[in-house]
Amino acid sequence: MIKVTNIQKQYEEAVLKGVDYTFETNQVYLISGPMGCGKSTLLKIIIGLEQPTVGSVETDIKPSQFSFNEPWHYLYEGASVQANINLYQKLFKTPDLLKKDLITKYQLTSMLKKKVSSLSSGNKKKVSLVCTLMNANMQALILDEPLTNLDKDTIEILKNDLKELKPNRTIILTSHQYTEIKDAVDVHLHIESGVLLEGEY
Repeated sequence: MIKVTNIQKQYEEAVLKGVDYTFETNQVYLISGPMGCGKSTLLKIIIGLEQPTVGSVETDIKPSQFSFNEPWHYLYEGASVQANINLYQKLFKTPDLLKKDLITKYQLTSMLKKKVSSLSSGNKKKVSLVCTLMNANMQALILDEPLTNLDKDTIEILKNDLKELKPNRTIILTSHQYTEIKDAVDVHLHIESGVLLEGEY
C-alpha cells in the first residue's frame, strides 16, 4: 500500500496541487496526462527521490523493496550489457535463475558482450528493464514511460510480466501509449490541473 496525502509540488509554478490517493497491492495503475503535468514528479515523490512542497507519503513497503525505472535508466554506457546486469544482480542479490530467465525473455543473450553505448535506444531500454526487474524482493514496481522505444514484441513481454508480478505487489506506471498497455492495467488515472483523478481523459 502507498498512500499519498495532499501532495503539492511547486517549482516556478505549481505542478501538483493536492494529490490524494491510495495505491493498493494486487493492482496495476496507469497514470496518464500531457507532458509537464507532473506524472514523473509524482513517481519520484512516491519513491523518495523528490520531496513534496506540501503533503506526505505513507507506505508499508521498505525502500529496498521498491524498483524504479525511468525513460533513461541508470546504465554504465562504457560497460558491457553483462557487466551492467551483473552489477544489478549484486545490488539486488538476484538469484541466477531469475537473471537467466530475464536475459532470455528480453532477448539479450546475443548482446551480452556489447557495450551499452553501442546499442539501439530500444535495446538500451530492454537492458534497463531487465536490471529493474531483477529485484527479487520487489514489493512496488514504479515505471516511468516504460514503453519508450520498445518494439511490439517486447511490449507484449512486459505486459505479461506486469500480470505475473501483480499478486502481492503495487505497480504504478506512466505512459502516453495507453492502447498498447491497457490489457495489463487495472486502474487508469490521469492528472488534470495538478490533481489525480480516476478514469480516462
